[in-house]
Amino acid sequence: MLFDPSPRLGGTLNVADRGIDKEKIVRLVDSLVAQVEASSVELRLGEEAIVEKVQALSPCGVFVGCGARPFVPPVPGIDAENVVTAEDVLLGRAESKGVCVVIGSGMTGLETAEVLLQAGHEVTVADMMPQIGAGAEPVVIFDLMNRMAPGNPVYLPGHRLVRITDDGVDLETVTGGEIVTVPADTVVLALGVRPRADVVDAFTAAFPDAHIIGDAVHGGRIIDATQDAYGQAFVFQP
Repeated sequence: MLFDPSPRLGGTLNVADRGIDKEKIVRLVDSLVAQVEASSVELRLGEEAIVEKVQALSPCGVFVGCGARPFVPPVPGIDAENVVTAEDVLLGRAESKGVCVVIGSGMTGLETAEVLLQAGHEVTVADMMPQIGAGAEPVVIFDLMNRMAPGNPVYLPGHRLVRITDDGVDLETVTGGEIVTVPADTVVLALGVRPRADVVDAFTAAFPDAHIIGDAVHGGRIIDATQDAYGQAFVFQP
């Protein structure tokens, strides 16, 4: 039995496929969904799994793949109306207005920046790391930045977010501690994700042998999460 609070299987992949030229991820999700639907797995879409509900089923095993939430840093102004997450932008749940600053230059941040550029926005991408796209495959970052080049994005590596205002953001240079003010109408947070620890803790307390998989453990790549889930399921002994 598989619970999912969303109407469609796929979890975070349904966010990852919203960037430009991400058709392969769409096909991957469609393929995985087709395999599940062709199996004997009972699907409960649009239904959140809660401990009491699962306990009532007396399962021989529990796998928790509840995913993660976008990280929102505790900086002044973070609750302002001009602040949105990259996930909300990609899913169309948030409206981006005017000049945009994207905080975070990982794959999600850069892909969101590309979407914003194609929509006609001026975009600045800031990241505290010394280079844009640190940790991602260099060839992928190179290709992505080449596609974005016609939109003339501004990149600010080595800049840490310290404050959000009604008019933009204040950044601090990592090396010198200087404050740089960047005007913006919309601030987009793309700072990675954090596991849904409250959900994981509730299930591990009720089911000490529960298997925690995917982003519920830590944010990672598609291949890592897939291999982890397959591996744990393959060796599962009821």
